[in-house]
Amino acid sequence: NTSGTRKYEKRRRDKQATKDRRLSGEDYIAGDTFKRIIKAAGRDLPGVKPSLQPKQFISCFLLAYYYGLRRAETLGVLRASDIKNGHLEVTKQRVAVSRTAELKWGLEEKKIPHYYTTGLISSSRMKKNLMKEYCLDDVSNWIETAPNKNPNDITKSWSCLMDSMKLNFTLHNLRNTYISNLFRDMSLLGISLAEISLAAGHKDLRTSQQYLRDFRPLEDGVYKPKKAA
Repeated sequence: NTSGTRKYEKRRRDKQATKDRRLSGEDYIAGDTFKRIIKAAGRDLPGVKPSLQPKQFISCFLLAYYYGLRRAETLGVLRASDIKNGHLEVTKQRVAVSRTAELKWGLEEKKIPHYYTTGLISSSRMKKNLMKEYCLDDVSNWIETAPNKNPNDITKSWSCLMDSMKLNFTLHNLRNTYISNLFRDMSLLGISLAEISLAAGHKDLRTSQQYLRDFRPLEDGVYKPKKAA
């Protein structure tokens, strides 16, 4: 019927738009941009109610960017005991403020190597103030300070943050960037496509391949996705 056709066409256009953004690099959050985002998140945003202030979600943003976690996997479901020797173990997600569930998408259990952090369990440098410096040793502190919030709250908070910075990234772009970085650093990390797919929690290798980009090194050593012609 006509209604069904319109819905199908809209889904098809949305899917193509997402693919175009990925190929063009518009949804890729470079390291310097992410640092600016985290810095901005540490300030109170005017006109935003306390429950949506980005400051309380900084740990979630860090876990999404450096481990590729989905929003529901960052919200107070991890424990220090999930930091294993060599990887971070993820088995649950938050579906409501007071309710968790098994992972819904992809693998039922994710073991994500500490590719971009050292994964150490203790550090005293950031216990009092997460914003003083970014210590990639202190994954346990990210986990301890991650709030038990409704997943929709972190999405709304991120949107407020992006509006304040006049940026157009979605919260999921943090995860997108993590997977793209694994492809970029395959040789450096000595990993295969199968290992990237496992770290991302994908059941199908083809899903992971959707995040493959064409990176070009700049003179200053900073990587930037190649723009579509």
